[in-house]
Amino acid sequence: TFERDSSILKMIADTGLARRPVIEAQAAEQLGIKKAGGSLQALMTRLEDLHLIERFRPWTADGAGTGGKFPDLVRLTDQGRLAFWLLTSQQPKANEYDLLLERHVSPEHTLLNLQAADVLREAGYQVNLTPPEIVLPDGGLFRPDLAIVDDQGATHFVEVERDVDKNLEQRQAKWRNFYQASGGRMFIVCDNRSCMRNIRSEINYCLGNRSLVVSLTNLADLQTGKRGDGDRIWLEVKQKGKLSGF
Repeated sequence: TFERDSSILKMIADTGLARRPVIEAQAAEQLGIKKAGGSLQALMTRLEDLHLIERFRPWTADGAGTGGKFPDLVRLTDQGRLAFWLLTSQQPKANEYDLLLERHVSPEHTLLNLQAADVLREAGYQVNLTPPEIVLPDGGLFRPDLAIVDDQGATHFVEVERDVDKNLEQRQAKWRNFYQASGGRMFIVCDNRSCMRNIRSEINYCLGNRSLVVSLTNLADLQTGKRGDGDRIWLEVKQKGKLSGF
């Protein structure tokens, strides 16, 4: 099984993918297998048994805010990194989870950023997972979760939100900073509909009737096939005034 196993090891190293379901789906496509299943699970188990990859679950709960369970995560071991170097004379790409974890508040928020980035890419945006922080005119800092480039070449900032309790004062400062940094054009990806409603209320409370354009969506509804106007991923778009919606 060397050729097959080494090709998937190289794919993991070349892409930096960490989510096992995503790795298995890409491996199925690469190997010409119609559906990820037992043979790919056996392949991943072989790589694990050979100590080329390690599987880990950093989650504090089983159920994800987007629905379903949290996935297993995978990273190359030191032995796996060495094997990739011996095969290619190259260094592997940084693991996507490890790369983002230091930027975000929790493993769950890190995963949600990766999932949001997938959805945004599928919608045609270019996605930057590690945008630089923005120094605001008042001296404050805005640290966007993601940056996207649309089909017109314009760059926008995206905040990725979970349905968890948050500090109200910090939230108000966040939305004011987001408003300043984005010029009032705000894109927000939530994990579920409840989160989306709460974010809408927060922005209404914080920004009042300022002139702004807010595009909101949530991954749980998108996964069930829901789409906004024009079959777009943004389930709710509001210009100026207070926000309203489902």
